[in-house]
Amino acid sequence: MSDKRVFFSQSELDVLIGSDQATLEGTQLSLTSEYLRYELVEAVLVDAEQTDTDDLAKLMGMTVTLEEITARGGEVLGDSMIYEDAAYSVVSGFIGVPVEHASAGAPAEPASPDVAPPSAEVPLADVEPESEAVPVSLADFLTDGLD
Repeated sequence: MSDKRVFFSQSELDVLIGSDQATLEGTQLSLTSEYLRYELVEAVLVDAEQTDTDDLAKLMGMTVTLEEITARGGEVLGDSMIYEDAAYSVVSGFIGVPVEHASAGAPAEPASPDVAPPSAEVPLADVEPESEAVPVSLADFLTDGLD
């Protein structure tokens, strides 16, 4: 099982679910062809800094849960986020935290203890760009094994 968390944009989820490549039950997403399941946590992918503050918070390219943003005094509205003295454009979506593989028709088992639960996101102040904790994009995740 891959222990990488994956960022699913809202538009990617719409395509996956609309084309029957995935199902959504509550907060759990199942990719039907690969028998993979993810617990979804609402998040944003920080796309670009829109002010002249040079991204002092080092959020560019990071995926951050909405819970963490609001806990730190930030605010998301549509495709924009205000954090400290900076404005960012963001992509709305979800972080998918993997749960164990499931065979066809079998319920998934909870993730192993070494996989962080959704509430264990990295605090914004401790986020480092390009760190292993950064979820990969859905496209990169799905094509990772094709090389």
